[in-house]
Amino acid sequence: MKRILGEKEKETVKMDEGAALYSRYLDGDESAFDELIRLYRKDVTAYANSITRNFSLAEDAAIDAFSELIYKKGRYNFSIPFKSFLFIICRRRAIDKVRRESRFVPLSDAAKSDEDIFEKAENDEKREMLGFAVKKLPEKQRSAVYFVYYEGLSYAETAKIMKISPKKVDNLIFQAKKSLKEELKNKI
Repeated sequence: MKRILGEKEKETVKMDEGAALYSRYLDGDESAFDELIRLYRKDVTAYANSITRNFSLAEDAAIDAFSELIYKKGRYNFSIPFKSFLFIICRRRAIDKVRRESRFVPLSDAAKSDEDIFEKAENDEKREMLGFAVKKLPEKQRSAVYFVYYEGLSYAETAKIMKISPKKVDNLIFQAKKSLKEELKNKI
């Protein structure tokens, strides 16, 4: 299989840990793929679960995402962080699972707010209430919140994964904060 980057090019590109492991896998090191799974399984499954709202479907989506890395080896070109690439695959697979289960939750148009509700979650009980409220958000808002606040990705990285503009990510976060503020106004 033809590789996107040659050996000299790979040496000049600073790869993240996932990209380095995937490169090793592509070069024939089967154990590197096991390390990839250990490194990203929990994050990928948690992200898929934030979309599917069903842990079983989330696990299936995560497995499908990792399987795609095996069967479509030439797709990753090392130009974006490996984790972002993996989350893009996972997002597609999770949405496919939801559609197949006919449980897709349509998006709603929520009002906007500038107050940061995430800063108010100071203890475990409040974080738990916040977690339940986040699960009630529309899928796109929930995904944006997950990437920005739980994964610590930038708006630009989140935009690449979700295949939307950074401004749209900003709008989704804004809408999610308003919805969360309303949901939690008497609880937190």
